[in-house]
Amino acid sequence: GVTEWQVRVVERKAALGRIRSARDTLGSLRTLVESIPNMVVYDAIGRSVARAAALVVAGEEAWARGDFAAAVTNASTAQECAEAAFFDETMLSQLYFPDDHKMAVYVPFFVPVLLPIVLALAHEAQLALARPPPPPKIPPAAEPQPPTAAAATQ
Repeated sequence: GVTEWQVRVVERKAALGRIRSARDTLGSLRTLVESIPNMVVYDAIGRSVARAAALVVAGEEAWARGDFAAAVTNASTAQECAEAAFFDETMLSQLYFPDDHKMAVYVPFFVPVLLPIVLALAHEAQLALARPPPPPKIPPAAEPQPPTAAAATQ
């Protein structure tokens, strides 16, 4: 039969492998999110990542206590949560649309709108440059002041 120490060895290896796998998956997910600045991460994915991270910590704590069965359970669940977040369809769909593709899609929509605006601005600028400058304004002549009493006595 199988002895107790053999079961513990298998549990330790399984827990260690799953903890490493969950950590690697969470690290890859972080790298992915940091590499795509406009990536939207939905709340459900954030909760899954937070749960996976908490379970990794719980698995490591169980490992430190020598409770390898709990470590395997926590590490397995952490690995499942991390992979579910990494392979979520909303995350994967955003990987296939880099900025160049977005430009290729949106430019045909915006050029027909922007072209008349740019041409109208250029036309207005030409008209403004072609107009003669307005004549200088001549200040109105000062009205004569009535003589003062001091000026009349002289």
